[in-house]
Amino acid sequence: LLGLKVKVLVKVKNNGDEDVYGVYADDDSKTIATGTVGQLENVSSDSMKTKLNGTEYKLDKANNKLKVIYANKGVSTDTVATIEQATAIDQVAGTVKLVDTDGNNKVDTVVVTPAKVGKITYAGSKKVTISNGVGSNDVEDIDIYNGFAKDDWTVVTDKTYTASDDISVAKIDVVTSKVTSVKSSTPKEVKINDSWYKVATGSVADDTASVKSGSTYDFAIVGNYVVNAKETEAASTDVLVVTDFEKTSNGM
Repeated sequence: LLGLKVKVLVKVKNNGDEDVYGVYADDDSKTIATGTVGQLENVSSDSMKTKLNGTEYKLDKANNKLKVIYANKGVSTDTVATIEQATAIDQVAGTVKLVDTDGNNKVDTVVVTPAKVGKITYAGSKKVTISNGVGSNDVEDIDIYNGFAKDDWTVVTDKTYTASDDISVAKIDVVTSKVTSVKSSTPKEVKINDSWYKVATGSVADDTASVKSGSTYDFAIVGNYVVNAKETEAASTDVLVVTDFEKTSNGM
């Protein structure tokens, strides 16, 4: 219900205490769309619209005027236009919710829940360690998926942004595929299984920054962004066959 207008069902007792029996979204308040921050794009011809996962939505204010709410932290100085430009690995993995609170089918509230990408570097029965500053945590103190294992790539939501007040860890599925084409744009784009994906900036792990056409990789993908790529088979252009050689005074 974050970002929505709500009705609260309350009973006031004789001693003045109040019991809350329910919290419900107002009839005119609804979530229009959800996705990842990386899927949010500007509509270049119209500042009164935004695009999420390929679909355009009308805004109540211009994208550079509509402020963003961060979960559990309130209204920020960031605008929709700000997060439309996000490309960094720890920005694109967050979730975004587009909300209409007055029933006019235009977005008037945007809620973002930040998240970061991390790799499990140690997985024990009682502790798990995740890279990118997440560190070591007791398994019983975090919300983590069943079957977590070393080398898994994850999306981590800090307890600042969760209702449970616990760190939340979700697994990123890995896709193995050959890159059939590359666009040298900013950010770089790669074609995987007939679909185009952007490569998150700031990625330093494995072979993410040097993805090239013709090679095969294990891709960790969040929304429409590659957040990690590990080469499993090199392109044929990377293979050198030596058929003969001569020895000289300087070596081969």
